[in-house]
Parts: sequence; structure tokens; C-alpha cells
Amino acid sequence: MKNLINAKSKTDLSGFYIVYHGSTLFEKPGTYGISHLMEHLMCKNFDDLQDNFDEDGIGWNAYTSSNLICFYITGLDKYVNKWKYILFNKMKNFQVTQETLDKEKKIVLEEYKDAFNNQAETHLANLYRKIYGSYDAIGQRESIEAITLKDCEDHFNRQYQNPQVINISKHNKFKLEGFVEKELSFPKEKLKLKPKDVSVTYEKSNEFKEKTSIALLSPIVKDKDAAMVRFICYLFGMGLKSPLYQEIREKKGLVYYVRCYINDFSTNGSVLISSETSNENVDEFIKTVQYVLENKEKFITQERFDVVKQYFEILFEKNKILSYENPESFYRSPNWSLKKLFKQKDFNLEKVMEMCDKYFDFDFYYVSTDKTEDWI
Repeated sequence: MKNLINAKSKTDLSGFYIVYHGSTLFEKPGTYGISHLMEHLMCKNFDDLQDNFDEDGIGWNAYTSSNLICFYITGLDKYVNKWKYILFNKMKNFQVTQETLDKEKKIVLEEYKDAFNNQAETHLANLYRKIYGSYDAIGQRESIEAITLKDCEDHFNRQYQNPQVINISKHNKFKLEGFVEKELSFPKEKLKLKPKDVSVTYEKSNEFKEKTSIALLSPIVKDKDAAMVRFICYLFGMGLKSPLYQEIREKKGLVYYVRCYINDFSTNGSVLISSETSNENVDEFIKTVQYVLENKEKFITQERFDVVKQYFEILFEKNKILSYENPESFYRSPNWSLKKLFKQKDFNLEKVMEMCDKYFDFDFYYVSTDKTEDWI
């Protein structure tokens, strides 16, 4: 049975999302990157609709994450309703020729090169390969080059037989034989440390001479703690008034940006604190992150707690109005929901501090720079 969700839009704007579970979870050595390549190829199914979409003001796109692939259209409700069944039916087939595959592989490999022309992206991609053995959606260059038409056909038969649908509309439901209105079902794959006997390939980053990319990774976050850890990341790193921005950028001028977030895999992940800085600033950056994490009572105050919580309370209201472009709540693990977290009776600053002790202890972080890792 195929599941679908019909959700109400608050406006006359609508979104229609076709979601396939599995994605990179289906990939094996030799096919890393095939999910993303297949996303490109499946978009060829509705090439003939592009002018129609433009004429009706329909926006469309597709994306591949670690555990799902999504194709969608958005626009005025009456026009989305006009095209959603046609789009859905076009996604049932795989009619790619060798010529189309060869051409699209070149495009995907250009996208791959673009990703590894960015210093921070190169560093983090290599780091996730080293720590978790994960090539993520971007894949592995050698695998992409070697993927055959038969590989794609096999992947289509695994990946694209059980679509799930999210229809966010004020006026029109999605109804189709064989589909039931039920919570979407996705595999609960967890981020895991790479077994020591698994080898990976790296992309070189020696050409970045003037600056250093720095990344600090926490231990893996347990599923039940994900929402709280996510909230704490915002306490430490959201906005120029956040502790990390104030101490690292505003007071010392070491960086332009600081990232602090939990990098989700499917149901869990790990905290990432990262940036890029001039080579001579690396030690000072790391020491300052350590100072902030070791003095959480100074930086994570009730005032800071209230500011970030209020920001998200208002964001929830905005997302209700813009629900047509926010399908994530229907397929993301509820363990990540800040809205659900805020409803818990024991959600307070004291609980935040307890979780800080668990996942924001600098002594347990893996500290990496792209100038000193073993792939250099």
C-alpha cells in the first residue's frame, strides 16, 4: 500500500511532492552517487512539461538527501491541481537511452567538481568519508563515471516502485487507487562510525593555500536527544548576537561565518561547529570555541533561551501560512521537532544545561583541519 498525506494550505498556494524513500541507503560500493544521478535522469520524464509549467507559473525542482528523493511542483492551487496527476504518472517510467545517460553523467560530474572547488565542502565531505564512511548524495567520482544503464534500471526497480505523496492544498485533495491517507513511512537509518576495515577514497584539497577549514564534530547524538541538541546549536550559533559569533567574529575578527548545527543523517547525527580562517588564526579559533563550550553558564542564559525560543515560535506561525512549501515535517523524524520539544513540560534552561554537558563537552569533540588530515 502506498501512503499519502493531504494537508491544508492556508493560502491559495499549493505544493505537490512525490517522495521516494531509500536514496543513498540503496547504494553500494561501485554505485555511490547513483541516487543523485537518477534524480537528474527522472527529471527527463517531464521535460515536455517545462513550457507548460512556465506558462502557468509553476515552480518545480527535485532533491536527493541521505534517505529520500523528492520531486515537487508549487504554485497557485488551481494550476498545481491541473498538473499533479500528469506529473505523477510521468514518474512511473524509466525511458533513458545510453546517450542521455552519458550526457547527464557529464552534468553530474560537473556538479561534483563544483562541490569540491569549495574548501569547506571538500573538507567536510572528506571528513564524513573518514569518520562515517558516508559519500552522501554527492557520491564518489569513480563510481559515477562507471555507472551503467543496467545499474540505473536496477536502481529504478528498487527506488521508484513505492512513491509516497504529500499534497498541500486549500481546495484539492489527491486521490488515487492504491493510495491510503496515512503517515509516510521511511527507513530509520542511523549515522554510524565507519568500521575500521572499510576503505574510502578522498578528494584532494591542497590547492586551498591561504586559508584553513576547521571542523569540530561531537559524538553521535542519540535519536531521543536530537531536537534538544538542535535547539542548543541555535543557542550557541544563531545570529550575530550568538556566543560563537560574538566571541569568534565580532570580538576577534577571526572569521566571516561560523556554522553550528546537527548534521542529520536520517534519525540522528552529530554536532558540527565549523568555519574557515586564515592559516595563522587556526589555533585561536579552536581555543575560542573551547572557551565558549567550557563556559556555557556565561553564554547560555535565560535571556538567550527566551530569544531563540520566541524566534521559533514565530517561525512556526509563519510556516503555517507558508505550509505549501514546507513538507519536511511530514517525513522528518519527530525526534527532530522543535515544536514537539517546546510542548514538553520539562523543557527549560535547566534541561538545556544538562544536555550541554552530554553533547557540548569540548574534550569529546573530534577536531579537524583540512591542512593536517591524513588525506592531504
